[in-house]
Amino acid sequence: MATRSAVRSSLVAVSVLLMTILNLSVQNNVQPVTPVAEIGSSSFTFNCTVNRTDLTANDTVWKHYSEELPQKWYKIVDATLIQLVIPNITESSRGIYECRSRLDNRHLIGGEILEVGYPPDQPTFERCLSDNLGPFTCWWNRGRDPILKTTYNLTYTFNDGSGLPYTCPDLEVLEDSSSLACHWGYTNAGLEHRFMLTAQNALGSQKTWPPTYVNPSHFVKPRSVRDVVTSNVGADALTVSWQEPEGLESSHFTLFYQVRYWSEWDQSYKEKNASRDTSLELRDLNPYTEYTICVRSHPLEYQTSDKFNGFWSDCAPNITVKTREAAPSGQVEAWLLVTRDSTSGNQRNVKVLWKPLPPWDRHSEGIDYVVTYLPRSEGGMTVGAERRTYVFNNQTTDSGETLPSVIFQDDRTYVISISANNSLGSTSRVTTMTVPKYQDTPSAPTDLSSLVLDDDTIQLSWQPMSPTRSETQLGGYIVFWREWIEVLSLYQWVEKGWAHVNSSQSTFDVTGLRVTKPTRFKFGVLVKTSGGFGTPVYISNYTKTDVPQGSVEDVEVNPTGPNILNVSWKPHALQWRNGLLKGYRISYCQVSSCDGPCSETSEVIAQGEDTISHQLEGLMPYTWYRVQVEAFNTKGSSDLSDPQCKQTQQSGKKQEP
Repeated sequence: MATRSAVRSSLVAVSVLLMTILNLSVQNNVQPVTPVAEIGSSSFTFNCTVNRTDLTANDTVWKHYSEELPQKWYKIVDATLIQLVIPNITESSRGIYECRSRLDNRHLIGGEILEVGYPPDQPTFERCLSDNLGPFTCWWNRGRDPILKTTYNLTYTFNDGSGLPYTCPDLEVLEDSSSLACHWGYTNAGLEHRFMLTAQNALGSQKTWPPTYVNPSHFVKPRSVRDVVTSNVGADALTVSWQEPEGLESSHFTLFYQVRYWSEWDQSYKEKNASRDTSLELRDLNPYTEYTICVRSHPLEYQTSDKFNGFWSDCAPNITVKTREAAPSGQVEAWLLVTRDSTSGNQRNVKVLWKPLPPWDRHSEGIDYVVTYLPRSEGGMTVGAERRTYVFNNQTTDSGETLPSVIFQDDRTYVISISANNSLGSTSRVTTMTVPKYQDTPSAPTDLSSLVLDDDTIQLSWQPMSPTRSETQLGGYIVFWREWIEVLSLYQWVEKGWAHVNSSQSTFDVTGLRVTKPTRFKFGVLVKTSGGFGTPVYISNYTKTDVPQGSVEDVEVNPTGPNILNVSWKPHALQWRNGLLKGYRISYCQVSSCDGPCSETSEVIAQGEDTISHQLEGLMPYTWYRVQVEAFNTKGSSDLSDPQCKQTQQSGKKQEP
């Protein structure tokens, strides 16, 4: 729109200049004068009259700006009249057209500026808006941009019996849109308006028909309500109250009120209608939750109870309020990791892992997780006298807690339960789990494998399990994962997450690992049955891989015969591997001294990430060898270890170099 306005202004300036030149130098012999063509028409014709005795129509050319037009557009009527027939009128057809002589340096015979565009479309009424019975605006759609200069005129009368016509004081063509707008400084709320809008340009005219009848009271948008406050705030209910909009008392309109509200946990709003009341109780709220509240109003048609007129007001400035505390709700999601105690032959380590309640179920600032321990007798009854309770304060991570191993014997069954508590109560649903006798522990899944899908995702797969005992029922699997990271300057395994997997599945995508450098993850899978949790099986992998860092440490070389050296080393540090190791590469050569040159270097591969030793065989007796070790993965090798020199055995010991 702005571009077209600029083009029109430029053309007007050029037109004035051209006409001035023509008037000063030659008579303008091009017709029609001030031509206008409709875009989309098949053609437009200019006439050029040659009134010089030394020229004929055959001696002329036509130009559009500085471009000479093709002769196929020319039509010679007689010796003094030549026509230019411009085909297929488009917006680019606009501009200066000149008739010039071929003979004397393209002397100008005459010229005109062709304007192109469309006749106006019939304007259509869009809407009106009364701002709280104050400023009043109505909009019309003028349709397609006519491109040509078009005059719009809005007249209106009132139904007051006078029939006096009025004209819009400042009808505005909105830039970059197809709309027209008329603004009034006040609203004649009691008078119906009869509008007639006309549009006219060089190609035609249009008007709204039939006339548009508008009752301004049907287009009122109230101001926002005032003084929104809350009271009677409880754990699950509160009251909202407000005052009617300023300057729009109930004597003008009956207003219908609505309350919108949403919680900090869910941004999708709910709506409650208050009808004509200026207060409303909100119920079924979530305890200890911040709510944002918006109150708005809408006019009702005069003397009716349910028909809307006009528009919703904007919300009053939103207010926030937090409901009171209550006992936690929901259920704690948990599982048990049971392993054999390596220091005792008949005891087990039991780690209780759970997911913290989501914030919307906690219902207070801090909660405790209460783990209860109960052994079962041989008859299956719980032994209440041995009941123990462990309280873990305000835990917000899912790293879990390990119970004392001394309380778990191999030949007994135990019931472990967990709930969330605060000062007002506990979750009504308690999670109960079983630690079976050691001989009844479900076996581990088999054929666990891992596949890196992308930098953030690893897919685990395993062989589906079937319970071997009729009294147990497969309840699914637990998949958990740990990350090898630095904590307080020490590297250690840190629990990162876990999930329940349906018994019908035998794959699971661990997502959201989100590491920026090669990081080792350990994944575990175990069976969950009605009789308890099984023994886990583990596998490690990386989402990103790089060349191993550092060098292998604590390399030792010891002769075990005249032709054998045993090489051992400390496993390469997990934080330096940067990927799963394929194994270790051992380089060795004969030397006369540790600092001397190698005669010829040989290499052997010790396959496997967990390999920590290898025998070099087929060596020469009485011979010194220099040995170095490096770790390698699919991306490359670590630095070589510090060299170690040893001599193979033989009777009579030789002096070390």
